[in-house]
Amino acid sequence: MCGIFGAFSSERNIDKGILNSLVEFSKERGRDSSGFVYHSGNKYQINKADFSIDKLLKRLHVNETGFAFGHSRLITNGLTDNQPLSGSDLVLIHNGIVINTDELWKEIDKKPSLSIDTEVVYELILKLLNEGKDLNFINQYLLDNVKGTLSISFIVPKMGKLVLLSNCGSLFYGQKDNVTYFASEKYSLNHNGVSNINQLNDTFCVFDVPTAETRLETDILQRDEELIRELFYDAQQEKILKFDETPDFIRCSKCILPETMPFIKFDSEGVCNYCHNYTPRNKPKPIEE
Repeated sequence: MCGIFGAFSSERNIDKGILNSLVEFSKERGRDSSGFVYHSGNKYQINKADFSIDKLLKRLHVNETGFAFGHSRLITNGLTDNQPLSGSDLVLIHNGIVINTDELWKEIDKKPSLSIDTEVVYELILKLLNEGKDLNFINQYLLDNVKGTLSISFIVPKMGKLVLLSNCGSLFYGQKDNVTYFASEKYSLNHNGVSNINQLNDTFCVFDVPTAETRLETDILQRDEELIRELFYDAQQEKILKFDETPDFIRCSKCILPETMPFIKFDSEGVCNYCHNYTPRNKPKPIEE
């Protein structure tokens, strides 16, 4: 799970208080790495780091801008591949997991240079742009062909376009004081008084933003430990495993805790003492809500 957030306006600067609030909400969705892009001096300034988004933003001292978007990342693969992925023609951030990357790489006829699944989406968009396809075609193509969960925000700097797209409903946008704000969660927008909130679910929208060049300002890589160990096959370890024995022990008839649980006891109906002593901390709502 990662967080996407941003804001833009052609009429005024973004409210810094709201932007900082969106950063704080986004941080809760991932703190392993971050990215932040803002428009300044006729350029999209691109900044990336392998620490949390709030720390990155404090380093940048962004005072006035009419466009900004960012990414807070929970790493599932690609330890050193910070987002956004960027070049002169495209800047992209992604929340989700693409599960048909092998198929898409074959379609593009290229091989990945990074470890993150986001790269194949980036390259696919570039390929379609270079073929002269318009953004409506490209966005629908992504929705039809990328499998898995896909919530993305990207800008095409030379065209002056911003795209918000999601196939899973994890992207919202709305307005306040002539500024459009977007985020991965509706609550963060509601909290800041954003109105006319729309959810993107298996759809997309395209907005006008400044036409500008891109410039990679920072890509801070200072992590010295692996967050996720690489999976590998160990034949010696496999020999230790036993597949031919079915464990024979008692489980609670209600919560299925096993008799190996410390201090567990069962009544005559097989219900454990943990169930008998459990008190709900809240009142669950019906599933319809």
